[in-house]
Amino acid sequence: MYENLRRAGSQYQIMFGAVTLLANSRLAMEASEFARDHGKYDLYSEKVFHAYFTEARDIGRKDVLMELAGAAGCAA
Repeated sequence: MYENLRRAGSQYQIMFGAVTLLANSRLAMEASEFARDHGKYDLYSEKVFHAYFTEARDIGRKDVLMELAGAAGCAA
């Protein structure tokens, strides 16, 4: 599946990494609502997708989400 994603994404300069973990995205989805309330939904979502699909990070971890939210300008 990921080989097909890499092939399809390459024509749009989207790089998919070697995702080996199926992360629990519930916290990421909850945090996206916080980001929406602060006008940062698009930027936050972009950072979460990049972290998971390109960097193969665990977006189910609170510390990862806090880092991404901070990078998107979402203040707690």
